Amino acid sequence: MERKGVRMMSDLKHHGIKGQRWGVRRFQKKDGSLTAAGKKRYDDDGPSEKKQKEYKIPETKSTHRLKLEEKYKSQGMTNQQAEQAAARRIRGEQYVAIAATVTVAACVAYAKHKGYTTDKTLSADTDFHRIMRLHENAEIRGGSQFMSYKKSDQTKYKGALAKELQKQAKASGEKIYDVSVKAKQDIKIASPKRAQETFEKLYKNDPAFKRSMSDLGWAGDAFNPKFTKVSQKLATGAELSKSDMKKAYELFNVALVDRTPDGQKRANKFYKALKDQGMNALYDMNDKKYSGFNAKAPIITFDGKYDYIKRELGKEEISKNANVSTAMMLTPTAIKAGVAFVSLYKGNKWLDDKAIERYKKEHPNTELTDKEIKKMLNSNK
Repeated sequence: MERKGVRMMSDLKHHGIKGQRWGVRRFQKKDGSLTAAGKKRYDDDGPSEKKQKEYKIPETKSTHRLKLEEKYKSQGMTNQQAEQAAARRIRGEQYVAIAATVTVAACVAYAKHKGYTTDKTLSADTDFHRIMRLHENAEIRGGSQFMSYKKSDQTKYKGALAKELQKQAKASGEKIYDVSVKAKQDIKIASPKRAQETFEKLYKNDPAFKRSMSDLGWAGDAFNPKFTKVSQKLATGAELSKSDMKKAYELFNVALVDRTPDGQKRANKFYKALKDQGMNALYDMNDKKYSGFNAKAPIITFDGKYDYIKRELGKEEISKNANVSTAMMLTPTAIKAGVAFVSLYKGNKWLDDKAIERYKKEHPNTELTDKEIKKMLNSNK
């Protein structure tokens, strides 16, 4: 009988290689013996075992090699057979070791690449900190903020940064605070690749943004010799190569401390472009590469809501952290220069001096004093 949807076994047919039947190989005759092609394929005319490579046996043998030879001799092999078997085994182990090394290297390279190209999200519960020089009753303003979340970075800032800010606070009557920052949302950090590509698009497609970068021509030259060539190109609006664009981005990133109206306008365009991609933070290239702090993951947040709890740092705590963090950072002179650059930039004094200098070059016959030039320039902003 045949049920609906079911065929009887006799109706089943085999659809395989033409001429092939169940249980019969293509290189066998009906009686099971090999055809001429089969003999050639399986080396039936020659020795039953394929001749193996003879390895040169070293005169001085390692303990591992001797143990392997003893093992093979106990299995009934002759001295010569045991030596060759041990040599093959050792050669195989070497191949495995090489493959493992290549794999580990590839994994490390991939991890570095992934870290560079992949955005990072930190939960709102992350322990963020800022080291700040403040008057006792001063309120902490929002906007872009320079923060840390790695313990090692926080130690460096509580030590070296606090120590430098401590010197500046003597004249201003301020105190040094460790500000604990509580985020009200997750922090989404743009990868360096995303941040650089976002900068590059703005530079190429937004004429006003590109013109604003020319203002950093002299800043880059004064800040770090590594930026000299690209800063000259920025000043003249010259075409930037791929390597130039990377340097230009890093200079722009360093200059995000600029609190002048022009500096903030330039930064806010960049922040908005990242915000439109779902980001609210990026890495601070100054402390990561140039200031001397050698920080692992310093960040700049530019969007979101935060609560703050400030705690005054005493001299002893600052000194203790400074001693602990010394070996973790670059040279003290580099740190001092980096901190000085940032604090002057934030205070606008350096920018004012440069702006006055440029005005004098453009107006060599001016009779205005530096103070009058500064007042005039600020009134025009």
